[in-house]
Amino acid sequence: MLCRAEFRPSFENGPERGHSGIAAVKNLVANEPEKLTSELATVVIATRNRKDDLRRAIASCMLQVPRVTVLVLDDGSTDGTAEMVAKSFPQLSRSENSLGTSAQRNRGAAMAATPFIVSIDDDAEFVSPDTIAQTLSEFDHPRVGAVAIPFVNVNEGPNVLSRTPAPGGSIHVSDTYVGTAYVVRRELFLRLGGYRVSLFQQGEESDFCLRLLERGYVTRLGNSDPIRHYHSPRRDHRRVHMLIARNNVLFAWHNVPGRITHPSIRCNDQVAAPWSPSTTSPVDTVWRSQGICGDHREPVCAGADFARHL
Repeated sequence: MLCRAEFRPSFENGPERGHSGIAAVKNLVANEPEKLTSELATVVIATRNRKDDLRRAIASCMLQVPRVTVLVLDDGSTDGTAEMVAKSFPQLSRSENSLGTSAQRNRGAAMAATPFIVSIDDDAEFVSPDTIAQTLSEFDHPRVGAVAIPFVNVNEGPNVLSRTPAPGGSIHVSDTYVGTAYVVRRELFLRLGGYRVSLFQQGEESDFCLRLLERGYVTRLGNSDPIRHYHSPRRDHRRVHMLIARNNVLFAWHNVPGRITHPSIRCNDQVAAPWSPSTTSPVDTVWRSQGICGDHREPVCAGADFARHL
């Protein structure tokens, strides 16, 4: 876990150098600050049946200085969300059926045309016009792949979360960010495949940040003016807790070596014998058939198939 770890920048064995995004930020800050966010960042908001919350969220995006591009992904709303957005606000992409938050954010990243993607929930808002510009300035090292924007869960208390413990100087990194408050490099997000849609919602951010780290990039704790997150009363908390429990299992399945998580894993209706150096199990056979060797592997069963075999 890298939560609140101190990151001392080094280019040795790091990712590729010279990201155009960093150069673009520095150039615009120095020469054309009025274009800073409009040419660099798109705010992606996935929404479903929270029309009034969404109106507040979009209005706060429109007050960012300089201006930003806003893209709303309507996940099959039935409360007039599409009509409200089409009448009063910017670009809307609508899905007739619910695809889930992860899939919608992936769609938003693919549709955007800027180097950086900003995400807030439909029940959140920017309270400072400078938050996005402040966050973009924190991509000042090529290994920073994402920045967690500080935020406050208004209904739970005044504490500011995801904020760097020591502003200035060293870069402090985290093992994750939350979906309501982050900025990520679009090209990197797409190159890593975005979020795993099998996770649907809850926990997809941690999975992505782990893959980000595997490629040599870090998630930085930001120091911008915080976002307010209200936790809409329309949230189904029972469903949220169910998805968290489900996705904790899938997170381990996708990311933790199989011989550590479970020495006897059922796959394709066969149960592997407890592993030993001399044992070739059905799971090992599947791994090798897909070109996967060693203890660390990508999934061999789709999430739904794995769940059925538990």
